[in-house]
Amino acid sequence: MSEVDHKDVAEKIIEALQLMDLRGYKTTDIKLKDWPLNTKPSFGLIVSPLREIDGDSSNRTNDVGYPVQLTRVLGSIDPSGGFDQRDNWRRDVYKRFNRVRLGLDQELMTRADFDQIEIPDAWKNWNLDASVVVVTTWIRIAIGP
Repeated sequence: MSEVDHKDVAEKIIEALQLMDLRGYKTTDIKLKDWPLNTKPSFGLIVSPLREIDGDSSNRTNDVGYPVQLTRVLGSIDPSGGFDQRDNWRRDVYKRFNRVRLGLDQELMTRADFDQIEIPDAWKNWNLDASVVVVTTWIRIAIGP
């Protein structure tokens, strides 16, 4: 049994996304990218590992949270119909990843949280419709031999 890391969590989330009905997105539209983005993202689903979280610990184990931000990029902002699509996507992703196990070694639980994308000037200038759900998988790591 090898120790699970952030990349393992991100890859497992991508696998799960590829099995979902993504309504207008293909599996090739799912991209693993570091956050924050420095260039205008293309249409698709961006999977970005965020900074790890220290959880509970004892003299034998440490719990580590591996958050992964899922950003849905639709393209230009659609004032007429973007809300329904965005709302459906957020609900489906939340249901798929909230309070479940992804099947990773040492996994305690995975949770989903709705989040708001921080829209710096670049996102406003890019005129993109983007929505975010953060999925955090908690892993228990043994300490010592």
